Amino acid sequence: MRKLSKAVAAACAAMTFAASLNVSAFAYDSPKQNVLGYEKRSVTAHIFEKDKTQDLNCIFADDMPAMPYIDAQEYLDVMFTVDFETDKADDGIYTITGNDTTITIDPEKDTIKFSDYKMLTDKNVTVDEINDDFNYFNIVTDEEDNKKNGSEFDLSKYDIDIIEDDENVYIPSYILNDLFSSLYSSVVYSGDELYFTKETDFVYDIESYYDIDLYKNDERSEEDTARSYNELCFLFDRIYGAPGQSKLAKSISEKGFDKTLDEYSDDTRLAKQYLLGNSWSDHYIGILLISPLLHDGGHTLPLAELLNNMQESEDDPVVIKNFREKIKKMGSDRARNALEEVMNSMSEDILSDDLETARDLSFKKLDELKKWSDSSLYGFGQTAVFSFDGFDIPVVKQFKEAVDIAKKKGYKNFLIDLSLNGGGELSVLGYIMSAMTKEDKKDNTFSFYSKNVISGETYKDTYEYDYDLNDVIDEEDKSVDFKMNYAVLCSKISFSCGNYLPCLAKDNGIPVIGQRTGGGSCSIMVERYMDNSRFTMSGFSTLLNNELEDVDTGVEPDLKMPLKKAEFGYDADSFYDFEKINSYLDDFYGVEVEEAEEVEEPEDSEEQTDKDSSQTEKETKDDTKDNTEQQDKDDTSAVTEVSTTNTANPKTAAGFGVSAGMIAAAAAVITICSRSRRKK
Repeated sequence: MRKLSKAVAAACAAMTFAASLNVSAFAYDSPKQNVLGYEKRSVTAHIFEKDKTQDLNCIFADDMPAMPYIDAQEYLDVMFTVDFETDKADDGIYTITGNDTTITIDPEKDTIKFSDYKMLTDKNVTVDEINDDFNYFNIVTDEEDNKKNGSEFDLSKYDIDIIEDDENVYIPSYILNDLFSSLYSSVVYSGDELYFTKETDFVYDIESYYDIDLYKNDERSEEDTARSYNELCFLFDRIYGAPGQSKLAKSISEKGFDKTLDEYSDDTRLAKQYLLGNSWSDHYIGILLISPLLHDGGHTLPLAELLNNMQESEDDPVVIKNFREKIKKMGSDRARNALEEVMNSMSEDILSDDLETARDLSFKKLDELKKWSDSSLYGFGQTAVFSFDGFDIPVVKQFKEAVDIAKKKGYKNFLIDLSLNGGGELSVLGYIMSAMTKEDKKDNTFSFYSKNVISGETYKDTYEYDYDLNDVIDEEDKSVDFKMNYAVLCSKISFSCGNYLPCLAKDNGIPVIGQRTGGGSCSIMVERYMDNSRFTMSGFSTLLNNELEDVDTGVEPDLKMPLKKAEFGYDADSFYDFEKINSYLDDFYGVEVEEAEEVEEPEDSEEQTDKDSSQTEKETKDDTKDNTEQQDKDDTSAVTEVSTTNTANPKTAAGFGVSAGMIAAAAAVITICSRSRRKK
């Protein structure tokens, strides 16, 4: 059947209000309610790569020729590695079963119900099998720990149709992308073909295997405008995690996105007018106006791909050119101010160049034990310092090696530096937390708590880890030795997983040092507007601590380190004061500081004395350059010797060196705090 397309109500009649802002009002008349036809045809689909193809049945409505409705079962068969079956009842209700889940679809009422949405999206995911880097853990959740309320989506509230033919049911591709965005993959229609794509490629700046023309067509029909706005309402009403840091989150949760725009402020009312405009550049002006109000620390970046493509040149595509021109010509400064606020907030919360410079200065004073591509290990006094700025998969192996090095060299304390960590894979965090708490658990597991804002369900997910990283999870993993005195260093930049690990550490009695973390409790979703431009938003899965509390506001440290502004950037020695940190950890864990006479390798100490004596003689000479170079060498030697012999270091240190490798393009920096899945 084909349901009549309905338009959004004309919500732009505030002519007086618009005139007062010196902005043209958008008159929005509902399209005529004509019965429209559709065409069914087989479409070539590329399955996550150019040369792997199969045909999918699709329906194209006359009023939406560039947006296919895809056979629901065929779509699921692509997205998951298990098969699904479809059954149509006499009452016209379709039931699709597979992956331990039942999906009930009513094309008459335009509703979709999942018996267990989380179960469906947690395992047997095709894109995970393609990139099976997650071979260091399994999900072993006891399903008895989690109740199942089911999740229902009423698309009729958003004038979104479901189509059926004699035997199958079809869902718009853009709604399928929204419903399954937690899989970090989507389907794109371009050049009369379908392309299934990994959205993590966008996050990590990997070039797509297909071509698509973005921002080259500014005009859009009334029907396209209506669908675009309705989909936006659907996304923010049903998929958005509504994190507490966002100014609009509470209102959206209580009233919905559309009513929030109507009631929250003049800015949101103006934004709605632009969102209902007849061009994509209008749409992006509207998105720009609400972006500061959606800011949540870094997960919700509604202009991510547009800013990434904005070159400020004549080569910009027409949508971006018109977007820039409309900002310049607006009678109100609101759009210009909003753009500045968006850019500033991203730069402040994510890039943090000043703090990075401070950390760089500090780490130069420590004993460098080893550097990897994603992390580094330093020594100071009784404390080894393991620093990394993203929970990327290679960090698992690097963490294990770092602990082994620290233990071999005799360090007692192990400080994990997350002061510039913007997040990453939850499974990587789990490996580290599981290792840190192994002595208490006596096993190789760790459990996370989360809340699904769609269904209201609270989940406990348990992971077991391959501690020895030999690709086999067995009893031998339980004998791996991770015993150290752990602690975590964090700052207001510590976000997403960089925020979650300190929260869990404090729950488990592990000291947290630094400043209150930056929050970020929601999973991050990569979404697409209907022109296929991508953006990110806080998703529906919200991380909780052991007390089932939202961690979006961050955690206070046990030992607060002052973050003082210097003339240029930050004062390295105030925040990265490793002498103070080392002393605190020694006291906290009752570590005995080794006496001087117990120091091994006295030959090195004598050699150092000779160097110091030689340096004293050099100070009487006039060659200042040689004097400075030799002093630098002596400082390095002193730190190296103290770290090697594990005695207290009299020097104060601070700083950082290696960038997290986060993607920064026109201030659109994205890190995923994803819930990684693996086949059970």
